[in-house]
Amino acid sequence: MKEQEETIMTSNINKNITMIVRRERKTGILTMAERIILRLPNFIRSVEERKKLVELMLRLECFQTLSPVIRARLAPVVKYLFIHKERQIIKQDQSPTVVYFILTGEISVTTQVKKPNSEETEEKVLFIYGPGDCIGDTEMILNCPRMNSCNAS
Repeated sequence: MKEQEETIMTSNINKNITMIVRRERKTGILTMAERIILRLPNFIRSVEERKKLVELMLRLECFQTLSPVIRARLAPVVKYLFIHKERQIIKQDQSPTVVYFILTGEISVTTQVKKPNSEETEEKVLFIYGPGDCIGDTEMILNCPRMNSCNAS
């Protein structure tokens, strides 16, 4: 048992057990207030919230390479989205409508490949993106169907 945990022991046995087995809370890179701002539709955001959003984008690794003008233009359309592991984010051959910026976690990029001497296809992992990367931008710029599938991993 950690020394810090020993100091919080009380005479309540149930509380002590709960405190011992409780998992450490993971702290995210966004505060609750920042998440609320990201979830709000742009037309509801106040001028102050819009300014905070642009400042927030400057702190996030995936937006640091963008110029202040581009960040300001992106701010009205940015939405925060939590995606669970194994969920498909982008499906191969679909029309592009969104560009994703990865804050935490990993995204595996896969494609369907035909098996040799067979009509069947199998999924092949091409590469994995992580925090600071963005996915789906190429198809948006080229205005073409999605070239690969992307799954949260």
